[in-house]
Amino acid sequence: MIFGVAIVGLGGEHLVCANMAAEPFPAQFHAIVIPAIPWIPAHPWLAYVTGAALVVAGVSILTSVQVRAGALLFGGLFLGCDLILHVPRMVVVPRNWGLRGEVTEMLALGSAALVLAGTLGGTGSSPGPGDRALANIGRVLFGVAAVVFGGDHFLALDLIASLVPAWMPGHIFLASLTGAAMIAAGVSIATKWQGGPGAFGLGMVFLLFVLTLHVPRVLAAPQSPDEWSSALIALGMWGASWMCASPTAPFDRWRPGPDVDRRPARFLGPRGGRTTTVR
Repeated sequence: MIFGVAIVGLGGEHLVCANMAAEPFPAQFHAIVIPAIPWIPAHPWLAYVTGAALVVAGVSILTSVQVRAGALLFGGLFLGCDLILHVPRMVVVPRNWGLRGEVTEMLALGSAALVLAGTLGGTGSSPGPGDRALANIGRVLFGVAAVVFGGDHFLALDLIASLVPAWMPGHIFLASLTGAAMIAAGVSIATKWQGGPGAFGLGMVFLLFVLTLHVPRVLAAPQSPDEWSSALIALGMWGASWMCASPTAPFDRWRPGPDVDRRPARFLGPRGGRTTTVR
């Protein structure tokens, strides 16, 4: 549910911001775009199409209707936009950690959608070798993205520390701890060593981001598309992490106990948030 809500929110933001334009990239690119992830070129019709596609994908995931198709739609859209629109810019300025962060956000969310699609398999069938390969590709890419997130925390430590709420002590320590936790979680997810617990812990990190950082910032500036995008991306990362921590995720060393719902626990965490047991 968390992952689907974030996708619907991003789609709605595109529909609302379709007639707006912003320049979020370094000045030398002169990139005029719609101010909503995935930062598509500033053509209103393109924003409407993208927003509608995201809403459809998110609703399919939320309602469990054609979930695999919705996940593939979202994953293809985000990974395609990332590869075509953003990776070339990152190659030009590889040390720009802000641009690299946006590329990595889209990579993480798109790859999480591949994990979801791969764990579900085709209509009326269990996952086959191709589905497992798709899920494992998504898992590795998601783990790599988490490692990049963590590394960027150390490359921009002072800036990250400045984002920590003032009422929390030890800003530098907390920023460093968060970066280290992301790196550890990413390695565990990519290598399948304690991948389930690692993904669940990463989700807890993003849950704290949502509650302590992004919700207050959105409430302080509700008219800002950037704040909404950041909040929805963090929400999506929370859901994506817990989706990768589900019993159906492609990990060999973390198995659910007998009291865990074994249906695809797609978006609600390692126990799926359910109280009934399906055998």
